[in-house]
Amino acid sequence: MKNDKLNELLQQAEAGDVESQIGLALLYHLGLGVDENIPEADKWLRKAALQGSVEAMYLLGVSYAELQNYPEAAKWLLDAALQGHADAQFTLGDLYQKGKGVAQDYAKAAEWYGKAAEQSVVEAQVNLGVQYVEGLGVEQDLAEASNWFRKAAELGYAPGQFNLGIMYYRGEGVEQSDTEAVKWFRHASEQGYGPAQHYLGLMYYSGLGVAEDQQQAYFWFLRATQNGHEEAIEYKDELEMRLSKEQKEKIIKKANRE
Repeated sequence: MKNDKLNELLQQAEAGDVESQIGLALLYHLGLGVDENIPEADKWLRKAALQGSVEAMYLLGVSYAELQNYPEAAKWLLDAALQGHADAQFTLGDLYQKGKGVAQDYAKAAEWYGKAAEQSVVEAQVNLGVQYVEGLGVEQDLAEASNWFRKAAELGYAPGQFNLGIMYYRGEGVEQSDTEAVKWFRHASEQGYGPAQHYLGLMYYSGLGVAEDQQQAYFWFLRATQNGHEEAIEYKDELEMRLSKEQKEKIIKKANRE
């Protein structure tokens, strides 16, 4: 950033302009046009937050969390969350779920995840669904879990699609359907989500919801391992022993293109 623009932004920030204070803070946080300076970034975020900027409260909370000052993070995130900031609600839910900066409290985690989930924060929808699966802070309710996974899945979030696929695969909270499981595993797999690729491989391997196809199974196990999903390695290695050299080379070439 040119000095004249930086000086103008600084003057506006010093004059109390909230957007300029946040903008200046982001420059210092990211080291854009200035040397990275987290304390300076937080100074400007605090000024904006004290003027009532909910976004600044959230960003300041995130900054403190990155510095592992979780009590201070929780304070600012709560201020933003109480004013309806969806990402602050989700992040505060995470702090309660993990017991960072606050006493671990699964019920409060579910409460804040729920508020964020209602505002279509997909990560919150999945985390809330997991708590309903496990009965953490809420009464176990597999149908409710499936409902939240579905919301995230329909918004295109791969972990939501994968978890919904698992619910169909197991018949938990929904009527069991291998076809539906394959559908949602495929959606997540096409986004490069390793666990879903592994399960899609399993469905082709076993002929569940799709026609058995060992080459397709190998392709998806290979993609899963490429994405760091180690559980697929055993199946991939097994199929490598069965397929011809030409089949493997063709599949590997395809996998490397994607």
